[in-house]
Amino acid sequence: MAIDEQRLRVRRSLEEKLGVEEASYLMDRPAGGWSELVTNHTLDLKFAVVDERFRAVDERFRAIDERFVSLEQRIDMSIAALRSELMGYMDQRFADLAWRVITAVIAGMAVMAAVFAGVTAGLFAILGT
Repeated sequence: MAIDEQRLRVRRSLEEKLGVEEASYLMDRPAGGWSELVTNHTLDLKFAVVDERFRAVDERFRAIDERFVSLEQRIDMSIAALRSELMGYMDQRFADLAWRVITAVIAGMAVMAAVFAGVTAGLFAILGT
């Protein structure tokens, strides 16, 4: 009973100094009850849960980052293989083209030589020399 008497004395003192409404605000239980008050321990528990969730999200992001690195490496290797294949194909095609050009030039020269020989022979025949 001593606690109730002390509480009543504190309330009356607050009512005299601050007024009835302010004393009630300070002395009465909070809206929602005392169980709704948050303690540091409660906050620590809540923050621990939030921290664990962030750790899980960080781990998932790490796994995703590793998958991106792996994907990037595979793409780089595919591009390198395609580049090598394309360069080999281009080299082969340029070599084929070079042989065709050389063959056409030699054939053209042979035709020109034949024409020159024919013209020369015709001129000798006409001129009689």
